[in-house]
Amino acid sequence: MSNQKRILIIGAGPVGLTLAIILGLNGISCRIVDKRKHSSELLRAIAISKATENIFTYIGVIKAIREKALSVPSMVINHYSGWNFHFDYMDFNVGDSSYLHIYQPEIEEILLRRLAELSVDVEREVELVDIKNTDDSLNAMLRLKDGSIEESEYEYLIGCDGANSTVRKLCKIELIEELYNSGFILADAKVDGLFYHQFTRWYVNSNGYLAIIPAPDGRVRIIFSSRKIEDINLTVDVLNKHIKEMCDAKIVVNEIVWQAKSLFRHAIASIGNKGRVFLAGDAYHIFSPIGGVNMNFGLQDAESLSWRIVQVLKNRGASDILDEYEVERRVEINKVLSYTKLLSQLMINAEKYKKMWKFFLAKLQDEKFRKSFLLLLAGAMDDSIYKLRISGDKYLGNAIVSFPKNYILFLPKKFHSKKIDLFSDMLEIKFFDDPNIAYFTAPHGRIEFQEELSGVFSLRKFLKKVNLYLDTYHG
Repeated sequence: MSNQKRILIIGAGPVGLTLAIILGLNGISCRIVDKRKHSSELLRAIAISKATENIFTYIGVIKAIREKALSVPSMVINHYSGWNFHFDYMDFNVGDSSYLHIYQPEIEEILLRRLAELSVDVEREVELVDIKNTDDSLNAMLRLKDGSIEESEYEYLIGCDGANSTVRKLCKIELIEELYNSGFILADAKVDGLFYHQFTRWYVNSNGYLAIIPAPDGRVRIIFSSRKIEDINLTVDVLNKHIKEMCDAKIVVNEIVWQAKSLFRHAIASIGNKGRVFLAGDAYHIFSPIGGVNMNFGLQDAESLSWRIVQVLKNRGASDILDEYEVERRVEINKVLSYTKLLSQLMINAEKYKKMWKFFLAKLQDEKFRKSFLLLLAGAMDDSIYKLRISGDKYLGNAIVSFPKNYILFLPKKFHSKKIDLFSDMLEIKFFDDPNIAYFTAPHGRIEFQEELSGVFSLRKFLKKVNLYLDTYHG
């Protein structure tokens, strides 16, 4: 396969593009196709999590993202009981203290430019029609733009083709779905009146919730829940009436730029890979929109899968490292599903869950709980980003791991050592059980390994190898 593209990526949204970029940065040839004639013009995702910022920094697009994005440093929750709470993103204590809001088409445009710099172009109006997938080989049949059918061999195929994934259907992977007995309507709008773009505002009452989210170009994104979304024909007048009923925001909508409606639900593929085929992004999982996790979590899939492929194909690592993709992502899927489902129920059924709201509001008074909650929303507690990063030409040398500063490394009791707080500017540890790993430093919450490692592992596995373990800082 010396002249053949080794990886076939189906779908050129943010997840597929990011995968192709990471592979390209590491010299892995890939082919990326999309059945759409153009990139999506739907505004869709808007908020970039801290974990996504880490990925965008690594692939070299964060500067371009920041130039286009709106920086939002705070969030306010207003509960109908009279309780209001202001979250300052300074509490993240992870990198920049603002959330970045940018529309998905602009993200895709930036990623496409970065991919072109690596001499890779998206092949459009190309559709996957069949997969022949065995343990030893993978053949994909594509319908090209001119209608002809092409069959080619690849080492791996990755389905990043969205909620209605053709890849998932061809592999006969079951989609497990649950509806939440309510829906939401979303509108990106131009508004008049007094609105501070420094705050994302959530209003919760007994009938559901309404969110007003700052967006680029002076717009706002307005989302509200309804049990009868099919009966609502959203117009400017209807939206203004709903805003007035739900909150005291001093804004008046004068134009709806884009709108969408859907049911609250989650839909998770029963498995994330089958033979040499892998799923990522919405093809793999869809969560409730509350929390803004869908695109962000999909990008973490891309990061998690790509470094494994690099290890297997470039560094001749054991192929079973790819089997761990499903194991790792399933843990994270269950974690994200638990909190997005809980938040959704709290938001759309506030009256039903009065006792839970009372507990939640009381817990938010505690600074440590509040920081943990914010980190969860930021995506910063996803273990999938705590991996040995590629740095320079050598994957096994000078690898970097980034993670929140409020994590702590513990030395085993047998070393009679104290907790090591990563708030320090420099940290040096002598490992006694592996002569190939002399020490590492931790400037500003980053661990940089100074000696070549004998293999590439997830952070937890690596720390276990050297008799260390990672835990959350509680005190």
